[in-house]
Amino acid sequence: MWYGVHSPDAAERAARRGLHTIRLDPPADTKLASERYIAAWRETRGEAPLPKLGLGRFIVVADTDADALTLARRAYPKWHHAFTFLPRMHGIVQQHPRPADFDTLAARGQGFAGSPASVTAWLRAQLDATATNYMVGQFALWSGSSRSATSRRRNSPAQSSFFATHVMPALRAVTKMNSRACACVARSLLPRRTASIHLLGLHPARGQSRVMPKTACRPEAFGNATI
Repeated sequence: MWYGVHSPDAAERAARRGLHTIRLDPPADTKLASERYIAAWRETRGEAPLPKLGLGRFIVVADTDADALTLARRAYPKWHHAFTFLPRMHGIVQQHPRPADFDTLAARGQGFAGSPASVTAWLRAQLDATATNYMVGQFALWSGSSRSATSRRRNSPAQSSFFATHVMPALRAVTKMNSRACACVARSLLPRRTASIHLLGLHPARGQSRVMPKTACRPEAFGNATI
């Protein structure tokens, strides 16, 4: 069972119940929750393997940093408008609102747009900074206004294949290389070396979501994600 965490207290409750968790908050807040979770887990279960400490982040990948940022800046406001449609219609104030523009989201450490190399480096740093061990990529940004062939290709379901082909292998290489260090990494509150990656494809207009299995690394396995 999965449990959404926004505070250290919630993380401790989840740890004592043995739940997998997902965090969407900025790195500093996420790390506080992760540390409380790990401390509670060790107190109640000793050296038992940790559950999944998930980290949700918006990810946009393109051939270059500039191309990815252009796409993210164009598409994110459309996603945000759809995401906040019902709260706005009913006058509801969201408890954990997302910024209305991509630059602010990125500045808060909750999303990134870049080339495969830049995205890989950023995700590694995020796993370190947040003491999490499980990456949930949110490929929720889509815009139908792309003009060039390259933009159309990157701004389509093929972008998830692009991520799977060029980013996931680099992260998995780190996981495999350091798999023997799992126990000491967990004790040091840095379980990044056993990190897994899921792709979460969302269609904000339809309210649909799909979680891609971490074992499906083949590009064709991600063809149905919505970018």
